[in-house]
Amino acid sequence: MIWWVELIGYLGMATILTSFAFRKMTVVRCINLVGCTISIIYGAIIVAYPIIALNSGIFIIHCIMLFIDYRKKNNLEPQVEDKSTD
Repeated sequence: MIWWVELIGYLGMATILTSFAFRKMTVVRCINLVGCTISIIYGAIIVAYPIIALNSGIFIIHCIMLFIDYRKKNNLEPQVEDKSTD
């Protein structure tokens, strides 16, 4: 395999591994998104569908969780009106 292709794979792996060294979940998720993106590119280059599928799934989960955390942090939860009659 060409050396730069392997380098991309190692870079993605190192980024994902490094993301777990942080305490804040938001930071972990953001750095992990970068690692997943690199790993998806690596998987596409070597045509490894399991690598692409796994990292795409993790990427989507992190995006959803970051969106949920953002909404909670900024009080953007949908407001439910109480329509009960007393």
